[in-house]
Amino acid sequence: MVKKSKKASKLAPVERDVEPNLRKLTFVRARRPDPPLISDDAMKKMIVLDSAKGDGSPAANGDGPSARAGGKSASSPKGGARGVVVADALYPREHILMAWPTVRKVGSGLANLGNTCFMNAVMQCLTHTPALAAFCLDGEHRRFKPKGNGGGGSFSAIYEMGEHVCRALAGERRVVSPSAFVKNLRSISKTFRKGRQEDAHEFARCLLDAMHEKCVDHARPKPPKNSPRAETTFVFQVFGGRLRSQVTCKTCGRKSDTFDSFMDLSLDIARAKSVEAALRRYVAVEVLDGSNKYKCEMGGGKPHMARATKQFTIDAAPLVLTVQLKRFEYVPFGRGKLTQFVEYPTTLDITGAMSDANPKARGVEKYSLFAVLVHAGGSMHSGHYYCYVKAATGVWYEMDDEGVSATSERTALNQKAYLLFYAREGTGLDGKGTPALAAAKREAVARAGERVRVEREGALAGPRGAPRERRRREEEEEEEPGEAYAAPAPSTAAASTNEPSNAPPNAACESKESKPAAPTATDDVDDDPPSFDP
Repeated sequence: MVKKSKKASKLAPVERDVEPNLRKLTFVRARRPDPPLISDDAMKKMIVLDSAKGDGSPAANGDGPSARAGGKSASSPKGGARGVVVADALYPREHILMAWPTVRKVGSGLANLGNTCFMNAVMQCLTHTPALAAFCLDGEHRRFKPKGNGGGGSFSAIYEMGEHVCRALAGERRVVSPSAFVKNLRSISKTFRKGRQEDAHEFARCLLDAMHEKCVDHARPKPPKNSPRAETTFVFQVFGGRLRSQVTCKTCGRKSDTFDSFMDLSLDIARAKSVEAALRRYVAVEVLDGSNKYKCEMGGGKPHMARATKQFTIDAAPLVLTVQLKRFEYVPFGRGKLTQFVEYPTTLDITGAMSDANPKARGVEKYSLFAVLVHAGGSMHSGHYYCYVKAATGVWYEMDDEGVSATSERTALNQKAYLLFYAREGTGLDGKGTPALAAAKREAVARAGERVRVEREGALAGPRGAPRERRRREEEEEEEPGEAYAAPAPSTAAASTNEPSNAPPNAACESKESKPAAPTATDDVDDDPPSFDP
C-alpha cells in the first residue's frame, strides 16, 4: 500500500499543477478591405462555359470591379460616379430627341374614370414631354409590347404609355380614355386602389419606375438592378440623374462621397418664396455636431466621433428635371397642406447646385419650363388635380380632365404648383438628321391627308409653274389663267372659317368649379386631323 501511494504522489503533480500554454488574442479592425480572391487580370483570362445563355461574366453584367465603383450608394471618389461610361448602353443617348419632331396641335383631353384626375394630370405632362413624345411617335415603344394574352402579368407600362401618347397627339378624338392604366393600377403600385384619390407625385414616380423596369427586363442579357448598364434605358437617360452626398470630417479632413440615383427633386418650401431659394437651401451645407456627430473611421488613429459637414449636390443633371414642391406635411390630425404661392421661372439655372461648381458660375445648366401640375384642395386625399402644358406650337394650354383650353404663359406661371417639369437646354440633341425626325416627318405628312397635300402643291405651283404647252392650250380654250389652281383655295379657307360655327354648342371645354374658368379654344380640340401649317 505504501509503494502504491508513493507512485501516486509522483504522478499527481503532473496532472494537477501543470497549466496549459495559452495566448491571449486581440482583434483589431482592418484599415483596408481584403483584396479580391480573383484579380482583374485573371478575370479577363476566364472562359465562360455555356455561352448560349449569354455572357455571364461579371464584367458583361455590370457587376465587375469597375461597375461596383460607380454603383448606386457606393462610397467612392467623385470620378467613380460621374465618369462611368457604359459601352453597350441599352438605348443610345444620341438617339434621344429633345425637341418636337414636327409642329402639331395639343393633345386630347382625358376622361375621368372615377377619381382619376391625379392620373390624368400626370399623363398629360408626360404626353407633352418632347423627348417622350418623339420616342413614342417614332414607334420605338412597340419593341416592349407584351407577348401574353392580356393577363395581369403582361402589362407593359412603357408600351401602354406609348400607345396613349400616339392616340392623344393624333387629334382624331376630342377625349381619350386611359382605361388601360386604370385597369392595371395595381401593376404600377400595389398601394394604389381603383376609385380612390391618390397622390400625383407618387403616381408619377411609380409610373416612371415601372417604365424603366420594363426596359431593363426586356434587355438581353438582363443587367443587374442599379448597375451602370441598367441606368442606360431611355426612361432613365431622360428623367434620371445622380445626387452626391459629401461628408467632410473636420478632424482629419477626410471626405466621404455617396452617390444615389434620382428621378425627381423634392424641395422644401416651408421657408422659401421661390424655387431658386428652395434649391439653395437643398444644397446648403449642414453641420453635424453635438448629438449628431459623425463617426469617422479613417485617419491617423482609431474610429472617433468628430464634427463634420454634410452637403447634397447634383452630380449628374437629367435631361428632363421633375421638381416636387413639398406642400403636404404631417399635422396632428393627418397631413396638412402649405397653400402659399411659390414663384417658379420659365428658365431655371441649376449651375450653382452642381457638384464642385463655382458658386459664381451661371448659365451652364439651364432648363426651360414646359408643364405645371396643380393641386386644388386642402389635403392630399381630397381636392382636384389639373395641369398646364406647353404644346409643340409654343402655346400654353390648361388640361383639366376632358377640358382643353388655351391660356397665357402668365396664367401658367401664377399657379400654386405642386410638380414642375423642365427640359434641359443646350444638349445638342436637336434631332437634325436622325432617323426619329425623318420618321416623325413622314408620319406628319401622312396624317395631313392626300387631299390637303395636293391642294397645297397646286396652290404653290400656280400658272407660272405650268408647262408652256399647257398654258397655250388654256388660252385656246379661253380659260382664265390659274383658274384650275386658284379655285380650291377659297373653298379651303371657307371650310376652315365655317368649321367652328358647325361645332356643337357644348364643344367648348368646361373647367372645374375649384378654379376660375379659362378662355376656350375649340379649334384646337376638334375631331378633324391636325393641321401642320407653320
